[in-house]
Amino acid sequence: MRKISKTILFMTLLAALMLPAVAFAQPPRGPENRPDVSEIRRQNEIRASESRARAEERKAEIFRQVETKREQVRQDVCQRREQVVADAIPRLSQGAKSVQSSIDKVYQKVTDFYYTGQFVADNYSELIANIESAKTNSEAAIDVIDSQAFVFDCENPGVGKQLSGYRMAVADARSALFEYRAALVELISSMRSAAAQGQNVEEGGDE
Repeated sequence: MRKISKTILFMTLLAALMLPAVAFAQPPRGPENRPDVSEIRRQNEIRASESRARAEERKAEIFRQVETKREQVRQDVCQRREQVVADAIPRLSQGAKSVQSSIDKVYQKVTDFYYTGQFVADNYSELIANIESAKTNSEAAIDVIDSQAFVFDCENPGVGKQLSGYRMAVADARSALFEYRAALVELISSMRSAAAQGQNVEEGGDE
């Protein structure tokens, strides 16, 4: 009888110890307790869409920063070029005028030699006509440079076209001056040749 009582007491204590675990155990999930899979997917899609939107905004911001930096670099380069061109333009015009003046002086001396009888040339009139034509062209080309009144401005969208036109005017002036000089050199060569032939004739007569 005492053994049975001890057994009953042990079972009672064991049941008392297990009661809290049984009381707090989660009930089995039924259909009404299961998570809404469609809602979870919807929330995931919302978060993914928000992440993509933030990524696009960040990418757009990076592009704006890069473009701003590029524009700043472009402006810096343009301003440095503007200073170089501003310094060079007066020199180009003045240099062309200086070359023109130098050729004019030589031309005057050569004609003085001719009219004083120091030198002669068989085709003098023809050579002079070529020189005068070249001289007129070079003077006109230099006038074009002066009339351009080119001012380099980085804010002017047509500055590249204007600069190209100015460079063309300078190139035309350089070519015209070269032709003027070449025509004068041809006259000088002709006069030297005539002088050499005259000297040879005189030397032959002395013999």
